[in-house]
Amino acid sequence: MTSFLTKAFALLLLVALLPACSRTQKIDPYAPHETLLGIATEFKLLDSGDPYRSTPPQDLTGQHIAKATLVRLANYEELHPDRFPLEIRMLKARCYEWLGDSGSARDLFAEVAAQSDSPLAAEAAAHARLHERILAEQPDPTRATSVEAFLGELYRHEEALLNAAQSEDNPLFQALLLKSAEDLAVRRVEVLAGNRLLVEEDEQQILEQLRRLITTYGESARGRSHVARLARFHRELAEEELRLHPPSGIRFDRARCLLHLNEALDILHQLAQEDGTEEKLVAQRELDTVLALRDVVLRTSR
Repeated sequence: MTSFLTKAFALLLLVALLPACSRTQKIDPYAPHETLLGIATEFKLLDSGDPYRSTPPQDLTGQHIAKATLVRLANYEELHPDRFPLEIRMLKARCYEWLGDSGSARDLFAEVAAQSDSPLAAEAAAHARLHERILAEQPDPTRATSVEAFLGELYRHEEALLNAAQSEDNPLFQALLLKSAEDLAVRRVEVLAGNRLLVEEDEQQILEQLRRLITTYGESARGRSHVARLARFHRELAEEELRLHPPSGIRFDRARCLLHLNEALDILHQLAQEDGTEEKLVAQRELDTVLALRDVVLRTSR
């Protein structure tokens, strides 16, 4: 009977293949779930979206479904240490997949794939190969000889992931590849912006990279946050001008400062009008700050 239940549950996972915390994360106890099927059913809510375009749903406690599932699986394993080990590994791997931990996901998928007699093995092997590919496209900053070299590596690996996504037929795999490419694009922009005074990139080139981020990853669940980042960079450039060349001095570039403040205001005003986005509330607050900065410039730089 136990063997029959095991196979039945494995087949359920294959049909539904439950479409993402590090394996070392400390897990706080949740109320125990009596059945693994109950845990898997809640996790299946993620099937309605994808890791790139969708904002992951939350459980009744307000926790990310994948994180909550990891907690419940840990609880279940403590109560039933010998039940459904492969199915639990498979479900854990899907959680890490949704959470962007390709290392943990690959290792768990590989463990399931190693059990060649399991009906989960083939699907697990395909997922393991995907995450191996994603991990292979993660640049190592310790091997870069300069900031410029590291920026070049980030761009090269991002393009490789984008190309892989374009040739991928599996919608879930395509979404994971796009999400990984987007992560590298964001990292590249932040490294570039953070080291702007050290690398041969002027502000216009960085602004172009921010706009590229918005257009390339416009369908992403993080799309509006990229727009908000562009507004913040305009504000940073204006504040940089105020810090380096105070309005009371002759070197202050009033036109440049106001240009960036006005660009930030235009973007923030647009975001503040968009219902249903997390960026709306932040933009409404930042509008007040940027307006105050512009008033300071207008009063003190005549």
